[in-house]
Formats: sequence, C-alpha cells, structure tokens
Amino acid sequence: MTYSCNILPYMRRRRIGPSEKNHTIEVRPSRHLRIQHLNPHPRDQQFENEMLMFKQYKNTGMPSSGFFTIPGRYHGSNNYHDDTLELQHSLPLSENNAAQASVYHSSYEQTGNKGTTATKDIVIFFIHGVGGSSDIWLAQMKYFSDQGYEIVAPDLIGHGFSCTVRDAKAYHFKEIAADVEELFDRYCKRKNVLIGHSYGASFATYLARKRPRRVIRLILISGGPPTPLMPQPGVFSLPYCLLACIKPCLLCRFYKSAFYSKQSPVVPKEVAFNIPAYVLQYTMNGQDWPDGDEVYHEWITCPSLLIYGAYDQLVSLQEEKDMAKVIHNSRLEVIEDAGHMVMIEAPAEVNRLIEEFISQPPTQMTAEYITT
Repeated sequence: MTYSCNILPYMRRRRIGPSEKNHTIEVRPSRHLRIQHLNPHPRDQQFENEMLMFKQYKNTGMPSSGFFTIPGRYHGSNNYHDDTLELQHSLPLSENNAAQASVYHSSYEQTGNKGTTATKDIVIFFIHGVGGSSDIWLAQMKYFSDQGYEIVAPDLIGHGFSCTVRDAKAYHFKEIAADVEELFDRYCKRKNVLIGHSYGASFATYLARKRPRRVIRLILISGGPPTPLMPQPGVFSLPYCLLACIKPCLLCRFYKSAFYSKQSPVVPKEVAFNIPAYVLQYTMNGQDWPDGDEVYHEWITCPSLLIYGAYDQLVSLQEEKDMAKVIHNSRLEVIEDAGHMVMIEAPAEVNRLIEEFISQPPTQMTAEYITT
C-alpha cells in the first residue's frame, strides 16, 4: 500500500532542529521517517549476508540461493529456546505456574553505580508514543551514546520531522508496526535492546515477538496493561475542524496528566506532545491491535524491565503490575516524584535503571516476586 506523502518535515514552533546525526529515509514506499542514528557501526560481513538472505526470504518467501536457515540462537538472546518442551515449562499453562516479577521503588534524587562499559555490539532502539518524537529521548540518547552504544530513534509517521500523510489508513497500528519492523531489520546487529514509551511500548513488544533471536532486552516505560488496543472514540471521532479548535484544551489536559515534577524537565513539554490535530485523530483511531492480549505477552522470551512513574495519571500502577505478572523474567521499577513522562522528569534514574538492566546477567533480574 502506498500513500501520497509530503516528505518535507512538518515544521512547528519551538521544535528542536535536526542535527547532522539525523537522517530522513524512505522506510517503505512513500513513508519517509526521520531517524536519529548515533554511533553507527557497520555489520560484520557474515551477519550482513544473513540479513540479506532473511530480507530476501521475507519479501519473496524463497531463499536467495542454496539451503536457507534462520540465523542461530547465538545471534540474539540466549533466553530463546527452539525446543517445544522448554517453552512448555516456561509458559503459564497451568494455575500452578505463576509468573514472577519484581517491584522496586526508586527515587530519582538518589544516584546509582554505573554498570559495565557498553560495547559497539549492542544497538539500542528508542520508540516514542503518541504526540511525541525521538526528541523525548534526548537525555537517554546522549547518555548511552557517550557510553559507546549505537542508538537508533525514529520519529513515527506524522510525528516530529517525519512526513505527514492525509490518509487515516497510514496511521493504523499494523502500518506503523511494519515501519518499525523494517527499521529494525535495517539497523539491527546481533544484539539489540528495545525501549518503548506509552504507545511505543506496544511496538517494542511487537518487535520482541517478531524478532526473538535478535532482541536481548525489552524495556517498557509507562506501557500499560497486557490488553488489546482498540480505536479511541469520543473526542477523537469529532470532525477535524472541531478537533483542531479544541486542540489547545487537549494539550493543556495532557500536560497536567503526563507531568508531575515541579522541576523544569530536561526536554520542553511541547516536545512531548506536538502533532497536527488530524495526525492525532488518525493515530488514536488507528490503535487497533486485537492480538495484544495476555497470551501474546506471555510468549515474550527476553528479559524485560517495566519502568513506571508513581504519579502517572494516564497509566495506573495496577495496570503495570498486571503486565509484570504476565511477562516472564520481568521486573517493575517504580520511580517516585515522576509521572507519565518519567524519562523526561527523572532522566538520571531512568538511565541508571536501563544501564544496570542491560549490563546484568538475566539470572540476577528477580528478587521480590508478585504472585497476586
């Protein structure tokens, strides 16, 4: 499916301008996305050949030449198993097999010890939510790029400096998911970390299921419960002209609900939510993902970290606990004095949690378990 797209960025007031680390690429036909790519490193030749074969197989269903084999488990998470029997033991197929998750309460005024030194072998993907852009990750991108990690952070279609499309179908979940999947296949290495915020957490989860051998860690920030997504009715079903008129009221409500800290955020609030009214309408009505239920999330095979701001008014703590209980080998961290935009309000604490999580072995993940 193709769309008519204005490839020029949708310029808005108080926008952070693109730097030399930014690229605009056509990820799929007529879908031009801005990508922030830091510390780029070339793939090793063997892995590049494997990805070329995989792309050929994905596009045509046939191997490019010779006998085709999917890349082995050593290319990604060592927690992914090919044996059906091992999967049966790892999934909650009975009531006696309770999911395990940990809850920690943290204050971002405290500082933690840095983890091990990052290497160029890991790529960290950052995926923003509705209304935002890759700029919401500025504090995280700077910190982890300084540690030596390769960073890939896209602006989803209609957001940031990516193209805007006057077609509601272009903003459907499956279309954005296809964009994210294509970006992942283009930039991934043998080991990859997925970090998603809010709506972006759904796409991170989607990728973790689609590419289990490639994803070694999954981090969901203010992601919500393990429930299917449905289009948002109500105000977003209004005619565009009316929605545009009340957009200032929607922005005011969002800022009050998404931010808690009285301190100035490291990124302006306008960056957290700044899209045209019609893009907002199309995106909210395109949140149609019936597959995203508990069963779907139970099959996530990589270690997972959930981060939640204690004063989040858009996602409840109980919803986060529900997600933590469903995803195996996961833990939930609660950061005090922060809301929905926790990575902006408490960047130092979020960076510390992410770094420690990426660095530690999977066997050290759980300590205190939730069984209720």
